Amino acid sequence: MVAVGFAALAILAFTEKYLPPTFFRPIFQGAIGLFLAGMVLMHVGITCPKCRAILGLALMYSREKVTHCPRCGIDFDKEY
Repeated sequence: MVAVGFAALAILAFTEKYLPPTFFRPIFQGAIGLFLAGMVLMHVGITCPKCRAILGLALMYSREKVTHCPRCGIDFDKEY
């Protein structure tokens, strides 16, 4: 969802001067909405399977691979 919104924004950046404003504005607002909704879902929608802690920020911005939940310590690679 984020990639589609970002791609639409990139295409709109190059085609802005060729599109009439009545066609450009709704597509631009839709692309911004899609991008922002995807970002919110990535931050809030990724949760721990055991304790349901929100892990979106920890997974997205960590330098190394996150293998354990920072809250409850569950190992993500184990079968439960």
